Amino acid sequence: MALPQEAYEAFQSVVGTDWVSNDPAVCEADRPTGGYRSSDPDRPKDNTPPPQTRPVCSIQPETAEEVQGIIKICNRYGLNFVASSSYNSNPPGIRRENLVVIDLKRMRKLKIDEANLYAVVEPGVASAPLQAELFKRGLMTFMPLSGGQCSVLANASYMGEGAASYRLGDRGYRRILALEWVTPEGEIVKVGSVATSDSYFWGEGPGPDLRGLLVSSGYGSPAKKGVITKMGIRIFPFIKERLIPVGDPPTTTLTLPANRFKWYNLVFPTMKTAVDALYEIGKCEIGLLMMTVPPWFFSMAKARATGPNKKTGSAAFWDDWNNVTGPAARENPERTTCRILLYGAGADKRLAYEENVLLDICKSYGGEAKASRGLQDQTHFMSADAIVSNLAGGRFTSVILFESLDHALKAAEIVNKHSKTHVPKIFEDYGTTNWLILYDIGHAGKEESLRFTTIENESVLGLLMNDCDKDFLATGCYPMLPNPNIYGKAWENYPETERKIKQILDPNNLAPS
Repeated sequence: MALPQEAYEAFQSVVGTDWVSNDPAVCEADRPTGGYRSSDPDRPKDNTPPPQTRPVCSIQPETAEEVQGIIKICNRYGLNFVASSSYNSNPPGIRRENLVVIDLKRMRKLKIDEANLYAVVEPGVASAPLQAELFKRGLMTFMPLSGGQCSVLANASYMGEGAASYRLGDRGYRRILALEWVTPEGEIVKVGSVATSDSYFWGEGPGPDLRGLLVSSGYGSPAKKGVITKMGIRIFPFIKERLIPVGDPPTTTLTLPANRFKWYNLVFPTMKTAVDALYEIGKCEIGLLMMTVPPWFFSMAKARATGPNKKTGSAAFWDDWNNVTGPAARENPERTTCRILLYGAGADKRLAYEENVLLDICKSYGGEAKASRGLQDQTHFMSADAIVSNLAGGRFTSVILFESLDHALKAAEIVNKHSKTHVPKIFEDYGTTNWLILYDIGHAGKEESLRFTTIENESVLGLLMNDCDKDFLATGCYPMLPNPNIYGKAWENYPETERKIKQILDPNNLAPS
């Protein structure tokens, strides 16, 4: 059905005529593209994405009260709705008819409480600007691996993991404090301390603590529960020295102070040996972040080549992979490089201590330690280069699991096995594109396998996920996006529980499923 004129005029009365549009060009811009994920409830068996329906309306509210008004109008006229902030990922439910897109990018208010180490953010506050403001105060926040352009609020309520999760604690829900929430029926609810005061310092009370209801753990999008319009998040002490930006966006790097940081590459003969060494490093509680470095990461780094005779972008990637890094990976696919950033927090002597411990551990596990010549960071503090995964071309998917690094090794074997039968490759990776990251000082980890294929074969990436999920379940691995058809019965029938909760919160079934 077309958007009723009466409903359109009602939207205008809430946000003003300048911030609502049913213009086909504007609505088309709000129609993201992309394939199905394994957890999408309406995913077809062959994973082929159908033509997507253009939204009937795009609205940009500025306050929680305006979001409330929009949602109440949607309920009055039976219009489906979905909210989005940074558009870093496809919003859920984008294939529904009569869809109103609530674009939250105008909601950009930010407050930093230095004394009590928390910030209050609206959905339009991105991670990189928040980090920049915190650096001025000797503080820091997590930087999501998906990029500094991501909404702080959206990232924390969904997954919220980042490389610094190794030192500062895994997953976004651990740093969520009080929040403001608009339900799918259009009621504003204050969660935690903000229910009885103006402070967002505590999520547990004295008001209701509903964070477990609102935050996703991978079972589905938080968007099905309504719209979180304001959130308090923890922030962390950091160094007082300045991190100096060098270069022009998007290839800006940060120069790190030499008395506080030092990069090391550790090269081990096998992935198993590397994992054992990473565990030992975690036990000694040194470093700010550490991970394995798949060989193709080095080829991606070539995309930033400078100078009149150097290739850049995809040309640089392919030149390096075909002639240098790829042949080396083919000859020794088990050879594993790890990267660690030593962190001399609090005193200059701390950095020297961490370096001595690291070198002893590396030697005892048969590794070779190489100190990096530079003290730059391209990703983990500001995330300037998260989009470089696109350099190989075509389409890619990330098979992501959260568990121990022992499980990560098993998961990598599973993905490698099924990739041989399911993924027509753009390039031969020799089974080396599996990426392991240590979290919680070694008590948890992430395994991420990026798999690339041609645009024409995009649907096979979904089939790969299905077959991997079956083996993950048998192995005891926990995928980020578990297929409900496979995991539901084994995990206390959580899809049915989710359905009942949504039915209570959204009796008209207008928020995403």
